[in-house]
Amino acid sequence: MRIVYHRMPNEGPMSATALAPLGRDVRVISLIGVAHGASHYYQLAFVTMLLIVREKAGLSFTDVGALGAIYYAVSGVC
Repeated sequence: MRIVYHRMPNEGPMSATALAPLGRDVRVISLIGVAHGASHYYQLAFVTMLLIVREKAGLSFTDVGALGAIYYAVSGVC
């Protein structure tokens, strides 16, 4: 299957104003992607941090699991 784009004979190349929204879209989508990746990083880092400081905080593995479950449940709702 081949996609064919038709242009009017008198149309020139796209102007800078026509291309400007594309650049803005790329910046917005990139920002959203970075924020989404950071949220995944912090979700994984939180539970890992709990496992590291578990003994100092006097938490059992059940406590760590419960805190992780609460954190993920709240993250899923918000």
